[in-house]
Amino acid sequence: IAFALFIVSFGSWFFATEMLDRYAFAGIVSGLILSIYYPRILKYWFILSCIYWINLYRGWWYPNQLFLLKKVLEWNNYYIGFLLSLTNLLVFIRIVWIAVNYKNDTRSIN
Repeated sequence: IAFALFIVSFGSWFFATEMLDRYAFAGIVSGLILSIYYPRILKYWFILSCIYWINLYRGWWYPNQLFLLKKVLEWNNYYIGFLLSLTNLLVFIRIVWIAVNYKNDTRSIN
């Protein structure tokens, strides 16, 4: 159930049009629950949650104390945003791959 919720909530945010970053919250929370059942994806979930936080900041540019982060994200006509999106896609695919193939992995906990 947690895996299905992660796929539907984060995947629909990721691939649907006109979805704001705050709509990925259900995917982030279900990904955290999923990382309890599949401990190998915790590091990937952490990357997803950090990118989620940065994207939320980029949407509102608040608080003002993170001025350096704002300058980094605005560098070269928002080129960093493209890299973050690509990283999001690759991490999402990796989490799905690990969760699908977890039972076949010899390092899994029985």
